[in-house]
Amino acid sequence: MGMAHLLGQLSLPPNPSIAIPLLHRAAILSSIDCPEPAYVYAMLLVSEFDQISIPPTIFSSLIPHESSMQLEARRYLERAAYLHFPPALYKIVHM
Repeated sequence: MGMAHLLGQLSLPPNPSIAIPLLHRAAILSSIDCPEPAYVYAMLLVSEFDQISIPPTIFSSLIPHESSMQLEARRYLERAAYLHFPPALYKIVHM
């Protein structure tokens, strides 16, 4: 549902304010069977998701005070790589 709200799919209007919390939750719950949400969330945090640009203020309530968008992106990218998601592994190697 997060991607549907983000990209305006399934007859839903694009709404990043609804999409980002859903994608954040999906990234937290990502698993070996479904590692992609952690990768997508990391790419959104560093504005490397090609289809859409999201203002950083939308992420502000989801980023811990002692962290930053870049640190959180790294955290979720490492999570996706740990879960064997090939694009995340590739991205980690080239960082």
